[in-house]
Amino acid sequence: MSALLTLGGNNGQASAINNSGQIVGFAENGIVDSSCPPNATNNRIQLPVLWKNGKAHPLALPTLGSDPDGDAFWINDQGQAVGFSGTCGGATVHAVSWENGTATPLPDLGTGAIAQGINNRGQIVGTVGSADNTTQYGALWQNGVLTNLGTLPGDFAAIATGINDRGQVVGSTWDSSFNWSHAFIYQDGVMTDLNTLFPASSNLYATMANKINERGQISGMATVLSGPDAGNIHAFLATPHTKAWDCRLRMSHLHDRNPMCPRMLANSICRDSDSSTSGDKGYFRSFAPCIPAIWCAKAQGRRLCGTRWVTRISTVTQNVHGKWPKTIHRMA
Repeated sequence: MSALLTLGGNNGQASAINNSGQIVGFAENGIVDSSCPPNATNNRIQLPVLWKNGKAHPLALPTLGSDPDGDAFWINDQGQAVGFSGTCGGATVHAVSWENGTATPLPDLGTGAIAQGINNRGQIVGTVGSADNTTQYGALWQNGVLTNLGTLPGDFAAIATGINDRGQVVGSTWDSSFNWSHAFIYQDGVMTDLNTLFPASSNLYATMANKINERGQISGMATVLSGPDAGNIHAFLATPHTKAWDCRLRMSHLHDRNPMCPRMLANSICRDSDSSTSGDKGYFRSFAPCIPAIWCAKAQGRRLCGTRWVTRISTVTQNVHGKWPKTIHRMA
């Protein structure tokens, strides 16, 4: 292990690393930040930085305009980084992307934004201030265009923090006091509370979803609902499980026999229409293509494929309909 140097100041942080070993974060340069309030304890300029080629000394990334400060939160495998540019304490904050040493501002609603993640397709997620500057919403930028993801019904604000190469977005909402409220997934234009995809037996209430990988696995934070750990906050890993190859073969076979059975995109919500429990929980699908029961499976008298969250805590595994196990790993 080796230390990564700052720009001459005392503090720095590495936030993300890509598969080429490029690292982004921030580093102080030791210069007093005139944009900090007089009583600020840490009043040194903080700059977004890139460490690359195994070198400990960072390369400072440019901020926007006259902004003295910034931070880089994520970098993809193409070397594109995202974060923010602004002033001390966040009085002014702009979402920004960096590529080849050039900073590009991302559009907002006039009150600021922060970029939190970027996938290998260049899709960026983060949070954007509302036009009236009273709250903030989840944000998605694609080809320089902002999509306001909003928040979940009943919640006050939201932030999107992770996106995979399928374009599945995860994040979190806050209540009006900015307490963590719900973890969400956004896909196919719909924001869904992750807790509606977990059975009650999970004994976990997800309040924050942080990142999602290419398998559809989601990491985050949850509150334990009952038992000796009730009320405690635990990290969680939620893993979707599918019979991918079997489903693909059956889907292809039925499509060939009946062109009305479409080859559906993977990242959607479906329900098992021929199941007696079809009304309780949605099937969250990560990567296996699935023919919705309403189109084909019901006519065939069986479910072709589906994905469901169940819970595995310690060594206990629960199954849905005797198969399709899903796991949520609680990390104490």
